Amino acid sequence: MICKIIRKIAGTIYGPLRMIDYSDRFEGRCVLTFDDGPNENTIKVLDALKMGNVHGATFCVQGTSVRKYPWILRRIVDDGHTLANHTYDHPHLPELTGRQIVQQLRMCQDAVNDALGKRYRLTQMRPPYGSLDYRVLAILHALNLEVLLWQVDPKDFLAENQLNPDSIVNVVFELAVKRGYGGLILFHDIHETTADIIPVIIRLLGSNGIEFTSVNELLDRKYHTLSLLPRVWHKVRQNHRDCIQV
Repeated sequence: MICKIIRKIAGTIYGPLRMIDYSDRFEGRCVLTFDDGPNENTIKVLDALKMGNVHGATFCVQGTSVRKYPWILRRIVDDGHTLANHTYDHPHLPELTGRQIVQQLRMCQDAVNDALGKRYRLTQMRPPYGSLDYRVLAILHALNLEVLLWQVDPKDFLAENQLNPDSIVNVVFELAVKRGYGGLILFHDIHETTADIIPVIIRLLGSNGIEFTSVNELLDRKYHTLSLLPRVWHKVRQNHRDCIQV
Protein backbone atom coordinates (compact mmCIF):
# COMPACT_ATOMS: atom_id res chain seq x y z
CA MET A 1 0.00 0.00 0.00
CA ILE A 2 2.79 2.42 0.96
CA CYS A 3 4.59 1.69 -2.34
CA LYS A 4 1.43 2.51 -4.30
CA ILE A 5 1.09 5.82 -2.47
CA ILE A 6 4.76 6.69 -3.08
CA ARG A 7 4.48 5.85 -6.77
CA LYS A 8 1.26 7.86 -7.11
CA ILE A 9 2.83 10.92 -5.46
CA ALA A 10 6.02 10.59 -7.53
CA GLY A 11 3.97 10.15 -10.69
CA THR A 12 2.05 13.33 -9.93
CA ILE A 13 5.24 15.31 -9.32
CA TYR A 14 7.63 13.82 -11.89
CA GLY A 15 5.42 12.00 -14.38
CA PRO A 16 5.94 8.34 -15.29
CA LEU A 17 9.09 6.51 -14.29
CA ARG A 18 11.52 6.56 -17.23
CA MET A 19 13.37 3.30 -17.61
CA ILE A 20 15.35 1.31 -20.15
CA ASP A 21 14.07 -2.23 -19.64
CA TYR A 22 15.41 -5.57 -20.86
CA SER A 23 12.60 -5.94 -23.39
CA ASP A 24 13.17 -2.58 -25.10
CA ARG A 25 14.58 -2.68 -28.62
CA PHE A 26 16.53 0.05 -30.41
CA GLU A 27 17.61 -1.55 -33.66
CA GLY A 28 20.52 0.25 -35.31
CA ARG A 29 21.34 2.36 -32.23
CA CYS A 30 23.41 1.49 -29.22
CA VAL A 31 25.08 2.97 -26.15
CA LEU A 32 28.21 1.55 -24.59
CA THR A 33 27.79 1.41 -20.81
CA PHE A 34 30.40 0.54 -18.21
CA ASP A 35 29.76 -0.60 -14.64
CA ASP A 36 31.67 -0.67 -11.34
CA GLY A 37 34.47 1.78 -12.15
CA PRO A 38 36.33 3.95 -12.36
CA ASN A 39 39.72 2.27 -12.08
CA GLU A 40 42.99 2.07 -14.03
CA ASN A 41 41.39 0.10 -16.86
CA THR A 42 38.88 2.91 -17.38
CA ILE A 43 41.72 4.95 -18.89
CA LYS A 44 42.13 2.36 -21.68
CA VAL A 45 38.38 2.47 -22.29
CA LEU A 46 38.39 6.26 -22.52
CA ASP A 47 41.33 6.18 -24.93
CA ALA A 48 39.49 3.66 -27.13
CA LEU A 49 36.32 5.76 -27.14
CA LYS A 50 38.27 8.85 -28.13
CA MET A 51 40.15 7.00 -30.89
CA GLY A 52 36.87 5.56 -32.17
CA ASN A 53 35.15 8.96 -32.04
CA VAL A 54 32.45 7.52 -29.76
CA HIS A 55 30.65 10.09 -27.64
CA GLY A 56 27.91 9.74 -25.06
CA ALA A 57 28.95 6.49 -23.36
CA THR A 58 27.53 6.03 -19.87
CA PHE A 59 29.69 5.08 -16.90
CA CYS A 60 27.65 3.62 -14.03
CA VAL A 61 30.03 4.46 -11.24
CA GLN A 62 30.39 2.94 -7.81
CA GLY A 63 31.00 5.30 -4.92
CA THR A 64 33.89 3.34 -3.44
CA SER A 65 35.68 3.38 -6.81
CA VAL A 66 35.04 7.10 -7.24
CA ARG A 67 36.67 7.77 -3.85
CA LYS A 68 39.72 5.78 -4.96
CA TYR A 69 40.10 7.23 -8.47
CA PRO A 70 38.63 10.75 -8.51
CA TRP A 71 40.98 11.96 -11.28
CA ILE A 72 39.71 9.23 -13.62
CA LEU A 73 36.13 10.26 -12.91
CA ARG A 74 37.04 13.80 -13.86
CA ARG A 75 38.42 12.59 -17.17
CA ILE A 76 35.18 10.71 -17.93
CA VAL A 77 33.28 13.97 -17.58
CA ASP A 78 35.93 16.01 -19.41
CA ASP A 79 35.72 13.58 -22.34
CA GLY A 80 31.99 14.27 -22.65
CA HIS A 81 30.57 11.03 -21.32
CA THR A 82 27.73 10.59 -18.84
CA LEU A 83 27.78 9.35 -15.25
CA ALA A 84 25.08 7.22 -13.65
CA ASN A 85 24.65 6.14 -10.03
CA HIS A 86 25.59 2.50 -9.36
CA THR A 87 25.31 2.81 -5.55
CA TYR A 88 28.16 3.18 -3.09
CA ASP A 89 29.32 -0.42 -2.61
CA HIS A 90 27.17 -2.59 -4.91
CA PRO A 91 24.53 -4.23 -2.68
CA HIS A 92 21.38 -6.10 -3.73
CA LEU A 93 18.88 -3.25 -3.33
CA PRO A 94 15.79 -5.43 -2.66
CA GLU A 95 17.56 -6.75 0.47
CA LEU A 96 17.95 -3.25 1.95
CA THR A 97 15.56 -1.03 3.86
CA GLY A 98 14.27 2.08 2.14
CA ARG A 99 16.57 4.22 4.29
CA GLN A 100 19.58 2.10 3.30
CA ILE A 101 18.73 2.36 -0.40
CA VAL A 102 18.57 6.14 -0.19
CA GLN A 103 21.84 6.19 1.75
CA GLN A 104 23.59 4.07 -0.91
CA LEU A 105 22.51 6.45 -3.65
CA ARG A 106 23.34 9.60 -1.68
CA MET A 107 26.81 8.33 -0.73
CA CYS A 108 27.59 7.66 -4.39
CA GLN A 109 26.27 11.10 -5.31
CA ASP A 110 28.41 12.71 -2.59
CA ALA A 111 31.51 10.87 -3.83
CA VAL A 112 30.93 12.17 -7.36
CA ASN A 113 30.39 15.73 -6.14
CA ASP A 114 33.58 15.59 -4.07
CA ALA A 115 35.62 14.16 -6.97
CA LEU A 116 34.44 16.87 -9.35
CA GLY A 117 34.55 19.67 -6.82
CA LYS A 118 31.04 20.73 -7.78
CA ARG A 119 27.45 19.54 -7.87
CA TYR A 120 26.86 16.99 -10.64
CA ARG A 121 23.38 15.55 -10.23
CA LEU A 122 23.23 11.87 -11.17
CA THR A 123 19.83 11.68 -12.84
CA GLN A 124 20.15 8.04 -13.90
CA MET A 125 21.00 4.87 -12.01
CA ARG A 126 21.68 1.23 -12.70
CA PRO A 127 20.82 -1.23 -9.92
CA PRO A 128 23.64 -3.62 -9.03
CA TYR A 129 23.02 -7.05 -10.59
CA GLY A 130 19.93 -5.54 -12.22
CA SER A 131 18.11 -6.39 -8.98
CA LEU A 132 14.79 -4.59 -8.66
CA ASP A 133 11.36 -5.03 -7.16
CA TYR A 134 8.32 -2.76 -7.00
CA ARG A 135 9.41 -1.26 -3.67
CA VAL A 136 12.83 -0.32 -5.04
CA LEU A 137 11.28 1.10 -8.20
CA ALA A 138 8.90 3.20 -6.11
CA ILE A 139 11.82 4.65 -4.15
CA LEU A 140 13.81 5.38 -7.32
CA HIS A 141 10.76 7.07 -8.84
CA ALA A 142 10.28 9.16 -5.71
CA LEU A 143 13.93 10.26 -6.04
CA ASN A 144 13.26 11.21 -9.68
CA LEU A 145 15.88 8.80 -11.01
CA GLU A 146 15.78 7.17 -14.43
CA VAL A 147 16.55 3.44 -14.34
CA LEU A 148 18.98 1.81 -16.75
CA LEU A 149 18.93 -1.93 -17.35
CA TRP A 150 20.34 -3.26 -20.63
CA GLN A 151 19.64 -5.09 -23.90
CA VAL A 152 22.99 -6.83 -24.44
CA ASP A 153 24.99 -8.54 -21.69
CA PRO A 154 28.09 -10.39 -22.93
CA LYS A 155 28.91 -11.34 -19.31
CA ASP A 156 32.41 -9.98 -19.61
CA PHE A 157 32.84 -10.36 -15.84
CA LEU A 158 32.98 -14.17 -16.03
CA ALA A 159 36.47 -15.62 -15.69
CA GLU A 160 36.00 -17.89 -18.71
CA ASN A 161 35.05 -14.91 -20.87
CA GLN A 162 38.00 -12.88 -19.64
CA LEU A 163 40.20 -15.77 -20.79
CA ASN A 164 38.36 -15.97 -24.11
CA PRO A 165 37.53 -12.40 -25.19
CA ASP A 166 36.23 -13.60 -28.56
CA SER A 167 33.20 -14.95 -26.71
CA ILE A 168 32.40 -11.41 -25.53
CA VAL A 169 32.68 -10.03 -29.06
CA ASN A 170 30.52 -12.85 -30.45
CA VAL A 171 27.68 -12.19 -28.02
CA VAL A 172 27.70 -8.48 -28.83
CA PHE A 173 27.57 -9.26 -32.55
CA GLU A 174 24.80 -11.84 -32.15
CA LEU A 175 22.49 -9.69 -30.01
CA ALA A 176 23.25 -6.10 -31.00
CA VAL A 177 23.69 -6.69 -34.73
CA LYS A 178 22.18 -9.97 -35.94
CA ARG A 179 19.11 -9.95 -33.69
CA GLY A 180 18.81 -6.18 -33.87
CA TYR A 181 18.50 -5.51 -30.15
CA GLY A 182 20.63 -2.37 -30.18
CA GLY A 183 20.22 -0.35 -27.00
CA LEU A 184 22.44 -0.50 -23.94
CA ILE A 185 25.43 -2.84 -24.05
CA LEU A 186 26.71 -3.80 -20.61
CA PHE A 187 30.45 -3.92 -19.92
CA HIS A 188 32.55 -3.72 -16.76
CA ASP A 189 35.51 -1.38 -17.15
CA ILE A 190 37.23 -2.83 -14.08
CA HIS A 191 38.46 -5.77 -16.19
CA GLU A 192 41.59 -5.44 -18.30
CA THR A 193 40.38 -7.82 -21.01
CA THR A 194 37.20 -5.81 -21.41
CA ALA A 195 39.18 -2.60 -21.76
CA ASP A 196 41.43 -4.25 -24.35
CA ILE A 197 38.56 -5.34 -26.63
CA ILE A 198 36.62 -2.06 -26.71
CA PRO A 199 38.40 -0.97 -29.94
CA VAL A 200 37.28 -4.26 -31.51
CA ILE A 201 33.70 -3.71 -30.33
CA ILE A 202 33.65 -0.17 -31.72
CA ARG A 203 34.90 -1.32 -35.13
CA LEU A 204 32.49 -4.27 -35.17
CA LEU A 205 29.43 -2.16 -34.46
CA GLY A 206 30.45 0.70 -36.72
CA SER A 207 31.20 -1.56 -39.67
CA ASN A 208 27.72 -3.07 -39.34
CA GLY A 209 25.95 0.27 -39.49
CA ILE A 210 25.25 0.64 -35.79
CA GLU A 211 24.97 4.28 -34.67
CA PHE A 212 26.48 5.21 -31.31
CA THR A 213 24.10 7.41 -29.38
CA SER A 214 23.31 8.36 -25.77
CA VAL A 215 21.02 7.03 -23.08
CA ASN A 216 19.10 10.32 -23.08
CA GLU A 217 18.40 9.97 -26.80
CA LEU A 218 17.06 6.43 -26.34
CA LEU A 219 14.90 7.45 -23.38
CA ASP A 220 13.50 10.41 -25.30
CA ARG A 221 12.82 8.18 -28.29
CA LYS A 222 11.06 5.57 -26.16
CA TYR A 223 8.89 7.94 -24.14
CA HIS A 224 8.11 10.30 -27.01
CA THR A 225 6.79 7.28 -28.91
CA LEU A 226 4.75 6.15 -25.93
CA SER A 227 3.31 9.63 -25.44
CA LEU A 228 2.07 9.59 -29.03
CA LEU A 229 0.19 6.29 -28.68
CA PRO A 230 -3.02 7.71 -27.13
CA ARG A 231 -3.27 10.34 -29.90
CA VAL A 232 -2.60 7.75 -32.59
CA TRP A 233 -5.25 5.43 -31.14
CA HIS A 234 -7.75 8.31 -30.95
CA LYS A 235 -7.11 9.10 -34.62
CA VAL A 236 -7.56 5.44 -35.60
CA ARG A 237 -10.88 5.28 -33.74
CA GLN A 238 -12.03 8.55 -35.31
CA ASN A 239 -11.15 7.31 -38.81
CA HIS A 240 -12.98 4.08 -38.07
CA ARG A 241 -16.14 5.97 -37.04
CA ASP A 242 -15.91 8.16 -40.16
CA CYS A 243 -15.69 5.07 -42.35
CA ILE A 244 -18.77 3.56 -40.70
CA GLN A 245 -20.76 6.76 -41.17
CA VAL A 246 -19.87 6.84 -44.86
